[in-house]
Amino acid sequence: MAERLGPVPLPPVLEQLKTLTGITPKACLLLAPVAVNQVASAGLMQATLKFDYAGHRGWWVGQGTTVLIDEPAGRCLLHRNPQAELESLSNLMALGLVAMAKGSLAFQAASPSKPGCSGRG
Repeated sequence: MAERLGPVPLPPVLEQLKTLTGITPKACLLLAPVAVNQVASAGLMQATLKFDYAGHRGWWVGQGTTVLIDEPAGRCLLHRNPQAELESLSNLMALGLVAMAKGSLAFQAASPSKPGCSGRG
């Protein structure tokens, strides 16, 4: 059928995409203070985790091992390393961060072990 139509360009979905593969992601953690009125529920600091694959930063957890990225030069396919991402997230959680949603993490406010304790010693 394509021969009968003559020189017709392929649909955009079938275009040849640049592929990024074999890249070890870097975990990038942005810290910001939590508003005073939200400390009790959200902790003292808000952390946002993104993964950097050769300059392409994002949170793609749960989206499969290959994701489509839109960039100024066009679209590309990124082959993620979910195991490396999980290891980074696990390391942060071992330090006391709690996963909230879509790359958001929080340090939970510590309650004093003794009433009236200032934490200074």
